[in-house]
Amino acid sequence: MARTRREWTDEELMAIMHSIIARAAQYPNANDKFLDALIDDVRAATGRIYGAGQYSWLLRNLAEQTQVTRRPSTTTVNQAVARAHALKRAELSSNEGGISINAHEIARILDPVLRELIGPVLAVNSGAMHNGAQSAGTPAAVSRDDALRLRATEASLVEALNRLRSQDEEVGRLQREVGRVTARAEAAEGICREMLAGIHQAIVTSAVGAEQVADVVMRLNGTEVYLMLQNDAVRRQTTAEVDGLRAENAALKKEKDHLILQCDQMRRALVASQQGRGGATVAIE
Repeated sequence: MARTRREWTDEELMAIMHSIIARAAQYPNANDKFLDALIDDVRAATGRIYGAGQYSWLLRNLAEQTQVTRRPSTTTVNQAVARAHALKRAELSSNEGGISINAHEIARILDPVLRELIGPVLAVNSGAMHNGAQSAGTPAAVSRDDALRLRATEASLVEALNRLRSQDEEVGRLQREVGRVTARAEAAEGICREMLAGIHQAIVTSAVGAEQVADVVMRLNGTEVYLMLQNDAVRRQTTAEVDGLRAENAALKKEKDHLILQCDQMRRALVASQQGRGGATVAIE
């Protein structure tokens, strides 16, 4: 059952009406973006995400005050509400509203695994070089080449781990930046709410200076729209940077998998080379 008008406070309704006007002007031909922004603003004003019927009720019953006659379909509203819930779950799963990428943790987990993989290969390589020093001819040269390739592979793996750790530092910087932007937005929102409350009280107690009050309200509306647009721009920029970091992280994971496969192939080649030289020695004797 949808909420009735009496369950909304005047402060909440004023914030919602301002949001409807601003978002309708910002997205005149995109109902999905309009609804995403409106749901975010309603959540900021009330602390909740409502059902699709509630947002349709708001658009229908506040049309006269806002002069916005948009009527998105029920399917479009439901999809926007689903996106809002998905975003909320993602925020809850991250640390302090930050990003759920922890390159440092990935590197910490991969470090012993890589060492375990490289250890046997290096042991085989050491044995191959020792046997190659005791023998003569082409096999020893091949073992030295394999050892050089193994060292290059190990260096590449270490470099990949260092790059993962640098990604963790970049994510931390982004988290701190998001925290600062959020703090500024909350402070600005509190100031706007206090100013609106003072204006409302002034209107109730006296009708003197109505034109000045209306002018202040218009300027506050412009300030609120500006802050909303700035917050949206920061959110988009942060999302773009996070997507870039995720893409780089995925590339590093692919590179790591390739290097692990290469190490395994080299290990097998060294083992086969060792077995081949052992068989040849037995045949000569």
